[in-house]
Amino acid sequence: MKYALMSFLSSVARLVDEENHCVLCGNPTGSGMPVCVRCIENKLLTMARSCTFDRLCEHRCSRCGRQLISTKGTCIQCREPQSFVALDRAFPLFPYTPAFQELLTLWKIRGYRSLSLLFAQMLHHALENCLSRSFVLIPVPPRPGKIRSKGWDQIQELVSLVRPSSRYRVVHCLKRLSHLEQKHLSRTERGGNLEGQILCTYIPSSDCCAVLVDDVMTTGTTLEYCARSLKTAGYSEVYALSLFYD
Repeated sequence: MKYALMSFLSSVARLVDEENHCVLCGNPTGSGMPVCVRCIENKLLTMARSCTFDRLCEHRCSRCGRQLISTKGTCIQCREPQSFVALDRAFPLFPYTPAFQELLTLWKIRGYRSLSLLFAQMLHHALENCLSRSFVLIPVPPRPGKIRSKGWDQIQELVSLVRPSSRYRVVHCLKRLSHLEQKHLSRTERGGNLEGQILCTYIPSSDCCAVLVDDVMTTGTTLEYCARSLKTAGYSEVYALSLFYD
């Protein structure tokens, strides 16, 4: 009982510390938010406002948007024949650093849904700056049963909070059939898991451009198979915008 109590008190202490200290700078937040006001304005929103098309293309792969380590226009992964076939281009905003990993864990796993509005603000700034033409905004669909078991899906909530714009509207038109989580699978297994498992339920008008939204782009497999479904349905161009890239 003594050790159980000590463990409980230790967990509470860690929780209180997490809730009162910014995960980005370590300073007290003065609220229950895991990010302080200074970091929200001076780091996150400032970074998002600077995400112009040219900025996201500078020293980035012309297909997946990751940082290049050579002078070639595409990364090693995207030089493979079957990397991105349907997806025209991905625009991941920020590298998945340890601080961002912690922030995303608090949002997705711990359920700090107050972060949804912050991420929506970041996404809105990037959407306004990166694409000049009109488009439909499409969230990557959740696994079947996820909303029933967890009560929410972070991507659907994210796009629902994005500030309205005359250039885009949100369309929930993708449905996923596979129950398996992609994060536990290899690159090859990810493709097999989603082959024929993502359906598009909305037929677009001619020359319609789509922008997929996800939180983290790892291999890009989920985005690619979503794009294939959209292209089959008749979308002329499909791009992807994610908060982070791994």
